[in-house]
Amino acid sequence: MKPVNNNALPQTSAQGLSQHILENYRQLSSSVRQDYLDYLTAKTRDYAKSVSVRCESGTSQGNEMKALLERIYFTLEPYAVELNRVNGSDARILELSVQPPCLTNELADGSTQRRADRTVSYYRCRFSTRLLALVIRGSEDCIDFFLIPTDRVLGLSLIEAQTKPLMSFTFEHAQGWTVEGKELNHDRLERYSLLTLEHLLDRTQEEQSLYQRR
Repeated sequence: MKPVNNNALPQTSAQGLSQHILENYRQLSSSVRQDYLDYLTAKTRDYAKSVSVRCESGTSQGNEMKALLERIYFTLEPYAVELNRVNGSDARILELSVQPPCLTNELADGSTQRRADRTVSYYRCRFSTRLLALVIRGSEDCIDFFLIPTDRVLGLSLIEAQTKPLMSFTFEHAQGWTVEGKELNHDRLERYSLLTLEHLLDRTQEEQSLYQRR
């Protein structure tokens, strides 16, 4: 996750870090067995290819979901940037951090067997304060909006399964994408998305007030 007003590292610092990592790699790799490294490389490449094939074979509906989630992200991201600029250091608790849309592959159940055919893919973006995160998760025919404590978002779908969505955009074959049974046009997409961001900020203030009263 990266703060939306985050500044890039100075070039000299980045170069120094890269050199440090490279030196550590060289020290570690001197004891690596090349034959076993080749074996693991081939094995992981096979898995990566199988994941790539599944992603490329996704339906047009899945592609529409990704495009829709990206529209939501690019609707909200400018507000996060502007709110951070306006609030500055006066409202650190409401400072927003952003994770752009990304694809994750997770186990479909609690099985301990790490099989490629037991995974499910989600497309997510995230807007977070220090206390709460607005997680926007897309699957092929649904985009769910979750409000989750920031320190629990790394639990991904395991945590999301325990949380009732604030709202969902769903794909109906007769209507296309809908929200609350109505067509998801541009105005509704913008209005409903902004309401979830507002809810994130309101709930963060409530949580902070409760904490201060303790």
